[in-house]
Amino acid sequence: MTGFARLTSSLVLAGGLSACAASALDPTYVSTWDPKTVNYIAAKGPVYTQVVGNPFQASQAEFERTVTGAMAGANFGQPLRFSTQKEPNNGSPYRVVMVFNAKPGSSPQNLCEETAPSSRQADGPIQVMAALCAGSSRETSVSARLAQTAAGHNDPALKGLLRQITRELFPSKNDNILGSSSAFDL
Repeated sequence: MTGFARLTSSLVLAGGLSACAASALDPTYVSTWDPKTVNYIAAKGPVYTQVVGNPFQASQAEFERTVTGAMAGANFGQPLRFSTQKEPNNGSPYRVVMVFNAKPGSSPQNLCEETAPSSRQADGPIQVMAALCAGSSRETSVSARLAQTAAGHNDPALKGLLRQITRELFPSKNDNILGSSSAFDL
């Protein structure tokens, strides 16, 4: 990563962290991720997004709208849209799986498997595991935690964390690819 890109990423992350109070992110990039894939994904329409769990009193549908709304356009590259409804004409193998307060023993590595992940109700910090899947293969994943208790599903801290997660799910470059450079590098 160039010095300027590293500085830019640090500033973006620092700004996002201040908006999210005490949040923690742990991203993983699988060696097959190519940032140019965002153009393909965007051309197919909204990214099918599975939202598992709901740590708030809001209805599941309302919470899903909050999640996909916060994610919209938060990625690097061409802005993506997200939907919990699978579009019948969208033949893309890509989807996002996002689990809130996953049951113990769950891991981001398993989110793309066919069996649906499960969650649990929890008081206190909100934990989120998310993965960008290509079929049953994981391209990228993020584990995150919002240390403060969010006031509700519309809490700006939660929305900020969801935007950070989206940026990490669709990174601008993959250092695992030898000689990788991104169209997003400056």
